[in-house]
Amino acid sequence: MPNKGYSETWFAIDANNLLFPDVCMGDKSAKNFAARLQTLNRQWEPERTIVAFDSSESFRRKLFPEYKAKRGAKPEGIDDALKAAKEACWDECVDCVAVPEFEADDVLATIAAAATATGRRCVLFSSDKDMRQLLRAGKVTQCRKLNRDRDRFTAEWMTADDVKRNFDVTAEQWVEFQMLVGDASDNYPGVDGIGPKTAKSLLAKYGTLGNLFAKEEREQIRPREVKKLFAARENGTLDLMRKIATLRDDVPISEALLEMEATR
Repeated sequence: MPNKGYSETWFAIDANNLLFPDVCMGDKSAKNFAARLQTLNRQWEPERTIVAFDSSESFRRKLFPEYKAKRGAKPEGIDDALKAAKEACWDECVDCVAVPEFEADDVLATIAAAATATGRRCVLFSSDKDMRQLLRAGKVTQCRKLNRDRDRFTAEWMTADDVKRNFDVTAEQWVEFQMLVGDASDNYPGVDGIGPKTAKSLLAKYGTLGNLFAKEEREQIRPREVKKLFAARENGTLDLMRKIATLRDDVPISEALLEMEATR
């Protein structure tokens, strides 16, 4: 978890998810958002803070039209509130970015990759379980929730060790776990007939799906669940689920930041 004076740590914030729960409070929402940014930066003094916003469209929906299809309509006034939040970022000299066809989660993944590639650490401010795939010991940590305590924040953290301890899969295995079991909140199905217990058992035994296929292709007799995975590979389900579940870490953030700078 971050301490005050973390000069080599980047904060990557999903505005829609964590720091903006009062997005529909009208004029007060942007003020509250700015106050949270001020407190966050004053308390922990990160080297850099970047706030990510969702794009109106997602490449995942083009791949799988049912993606997030069961979610309700956007709250009235949210677009104006998000615009005000971006202006609050600019007023606080905090970078903010939204990239067409990418979600804020993908932006956070790209920021984490850029930070760790240069020897920095990264803290991801989001409660989304998809962040678990990005966590790395001593490098990438998730802040799941911020609670205000007078003029400071207390936080609920998740680390790579927490993922293993709480869910019986590693952070590195999280994508393939989600590929197998699906995600009801994002409305993608996973592999038919593979539930969490079976998925965890397979990943514990083989480590990765690649290892599973490499070993089981040599076997004449396959367990029923392994047959299901071979069928899912053949019909394209696994490839599609991987593209849906994996957060992209190659989002063109630098170009987007330059465009945002030009429109201030």
